[in-house]
Formats: sequence, C-alpha cells, structure tokens
Amino acid sequence: MIPTIDNMNEVMDNCKSSSVVKAFFAAIENEKISCCVWKGSYDLKDIICSNGDIDLLVSRKDVDKIINVLNCSGFKRAIASKSRLHLGVDEYYAYDEELNKYVHIQLYHKLIFGERLIENIHLPIEKDVLNSAVVLEGIPFISPDFELLIYVIRKYIQKNNIYLLRPGAKKKIEHDIREEFDYLLERVDITDVVPAKITNIICRNIFNQCIENMSAQISIPRWMYLRKQILKSLAPFRRKAPLFAFLSWLYRRYHVLYDNNLSHYTSHKIPSNGGLSIAVIGSDGSGKSTAINYLSKWLGQVYKVRYFHMGRPKPSLLTSVVSRLARGLHPIVCKNYTDGEAGVLISTEWPSIFHWVPKLLVLSIARDRYKLYSKIQRSCNNGVVALIDRYPVKEIKQMDCARMHLLPGYNKENPGIMASLEKKYYEKILSPDVTMLLVVDPEVAAARQPDDGYAYVIRRATEIQEISKELCNKVVTIDSSLSLENVQRQLRQTIWQQI
Repeated sequence: MIPTIDNMNEVMDNCKSSSVVKAFFAAIENEKISCCVWKGSYDLKDIICSNGDIDLLVSRKDVDKIINVLNCSGFKRAIASKSRLHLGVDEYYAYDEELNKYVHIQLYHKLIFGERLIENIHLPIEKDVLNSAVVLEGIPFISPDFELLIYVIRKYIQKNNIYLLRPGAKKKIEHDIREEFDYLLERVDITDVVPAKITNIICRNIFNQCIENMSAQISIPRWMYLRKQILKSLAPFRRKAPLFAFLSWLYRRYHVLYDNNLSHYTSHKIPSNGGLSIAVIGSDGSGKSTAINYLSKWLGQVYKVRYFHMGRPKPSLLTSVVSRLARGLHPIVCKNYTDGEAGVLISTEWPSIFHWVPKLLVLSIARDRYKLYSKIQRSCNNGVVALIDRYPVKEIKQMDCARMHLLPGYNKENPGIMASLEKKYYEKILSPDVTMLLVVDPEVAAARQPDDGYAYVIRRATEIQEISKELCNKVVTIDSSLSLENVQRQLRQTIWQQI
C-alpha cells in the first residue's frame, strides 16, 4: 500500500509499530527540536515499523538536544569505517526488544547527498526544509514539494556516466524510481516545487525537463545531459573538487570491494566509545558456545565483531614441538598410564628426569595465551568488539589458568623459574571489559554434555556454582538454566549498557 496522509491510520494498523521509534519522536516533540525525516516518505510503513533507515535532518542549534534525546532513548552511536564515513552524518542504533530488531537513525547535520560512496553535494537549504516540515502521526517529515525536488536531484546525480552506459541501465533506473517518483508527483503541484529562494541554485526550466524525462520513457542520453546541467548548477556546493572526488571514489570503492569479498567482518562500524572485550565463561554445558554464536550474529549486524578462544590459542612452534614430545613420551615413561578424563591434566607420575617436559608445555601454553591476549587488546584498541571464550579467571581453578602447581615435581617452597614465568604471564592477562558468567544446574549441564563424562561435568558445574557468589562484584551472572529467549535477553541488555 502506498502511504498517504489520508490512509496513514490504515498503514499503521497493517504493521506493528516500533515503540522505540514512537518514544524517540515523542521526546523530540516534547523538547521542541527542529528536525525532520528528509527522505523516504514513500517507505513510511518501514519507518514506523523500523524496517529501514531513518534519515533525520536536524537544525544545528538543536544538535546537543537531539543527541541527549538519543542517549536517553537507548541509542548508541556507531562510527563507520573511513571508506563509508561522511562528515556531517552520524549513525545511531537502538534495539527494539518487542520487534527483536535494530532501529537505525542516520543523523544529518547538513543536507548532503551525491554519487554513491562519496556524497559530494551539500545543498544549503536546511532552514527552508525544516521550516516547511509536516507532521504525520507524530513524525516530522520533509514537505512533499521539497522531497520531490531533492529526490529528483539525488537520482540524477547518484548514477554516474559509467553506470548509465552499462547495458540495461535504462531498465534498472525505471525499476528504481518509477513507483516512488509517481507517488511523490501525485502529492504536489509541480509549478510550486522550485521555490523562488531555490531558483538561484537550480534553474526551474532544467528541473521541469528532469521531471518530463522521468515521467515519460527515460532517455539515457537526455538523462546524461540533464545530469551534467544539474552538476554544473551545483558546482559551488561540491565538497570536493572533481579530481579529488574521483580519487575518493576509487579509494572507497576499493575498500568496499575488499570488505565485501575478503574481510571476515559482516559490519564495518565500531562503537563510538571504542572497542570492547567481552568474555563469556562457564562450565561445560552452560551454553557458552550458543551464547557467543548468538552475540556474534546479533552484534555483527552493527559492529565489527571477532571471536577468540583463549582455551585453545594458536600454538607456537615451541608449544607444537613440546606437545608432540610429551604425547610421545607419556605412554612410554609414565607409570600407570591412563588417558584420563576430557579436559583434565593427566595425573600419572612422570620420572623426575622428565619433569621439565610437562612444565615446559604448560609454560608455553601460558605464553600462547598471553600472546593471544595481546592480540585481543590490539583488536579492541582498533574498535573491534571481541567475544572471548574460555577466558582465564584465577578464582576458577578448573578453568584455563596456571597449572604448574598441579604437575609432579612441583615444590611450593621453591617453585622454580618456569612456575614464576607462568604466574607472570597469567598476571599480565587483565580482566576484560565485560565478563558474563553462565551458571547452570550441574545435572542440567551433565544432560547437555553427555559425551564429556558425567563426573567431570558435574565437578566443573558445581565449582562454578560455588564460586559465582564470590565473583558477583566482578562478573555479570546469568542463569543459563532459563529459557533460551530469557538468556539472550539478559545477554543483550548487559552488553548494550556497556557499548
């Protein structure tokens, strides 16, 4: 259904509106903020239901007010990568728990648009646009005449000559503009679209020719000619000279191709507060992997997210060599050889002459974990949201922490150089920004992980339960025995407060 002022109520009845969007625009009205949604009234239903971006133009005098409203409404600012960053445009996200989706607002301080990727035109008519805004069901929209004016200019500029000369360009343009253009054209008196104030920017005759070309069968040669005339009229309002604009387009195009085809990130925005390290810890069967997979997909819709597993860091050459040596020597030189339970250090006695083998192995693993920790810190310093599994926590003895004191031949009074080095490595691994401890009933954990051994899973889950009270001031405890929906909601709320 094409939205109009007359059928607005019917449009809203046909979709579940976003409570976040409603509350945000209600707060804007209460604060008397001068702003409007400056494009996309054709997609009114998507704006109400938060199915698309909300492009909001705000008066410069009210920028501080609207940023305060955004913060109070639960929005978080995200910074785009250099290849997608545009001065004068800020991006904000909030999460609508009822609709289970993000609300995305692009906050424009200036009216900028242009060719894709570079947005090289600034049209200095913000005051006129804001003063003529109309309110539809509590949402301020750009007036129909200004929307048609800007829509036509945008569409002629967006498609460069290289695109226009491609086979099938005419059909693609027709498909892209037809419905929205006809909708906008029906809402205005074409003779009043170009106000007298704007005629010194774009000639009324040129604009009328653009309308005629879009209304009839589109002529590509005519489109290219009119595009040239529009760009000539808007030359004083370019943000970059043509040569630099072209070089900027090449730079951004290269990075977009790299991001889309070679980068392992699904999004390329970073939190305005910088990167964040998030550790999810818990016993086997507590749902760590499920939680991390969910958070990766959920946060990955907006931010650069990367997964790290500190329980299994990439082995160094030393670790690989010593590990193979230990596996080869163990069944030969150890008494009462046993494979042991999963995840437990084999406790059989090594001959004293070989005590250095397991000690060197756990020391090398500690070094690998510290190197991985350093890598995580570098990623976070560059804006990445790091999701970390099996993060070392010294209070949890069954987890990935110092192991030298459990090995045969360890002397508590004289631990030795290797034990001291291992301790230093783990002491250098500081607490992450957010630590979430998943606590689960031991019997539930054992039922979830039948392959890991009943006694082993029960022991680890019991330790987590006992230690959770001691860690209550350091970590966020989540009962993962609850339903998946409840656990995911707690994960979202915990992280959203920190970003």
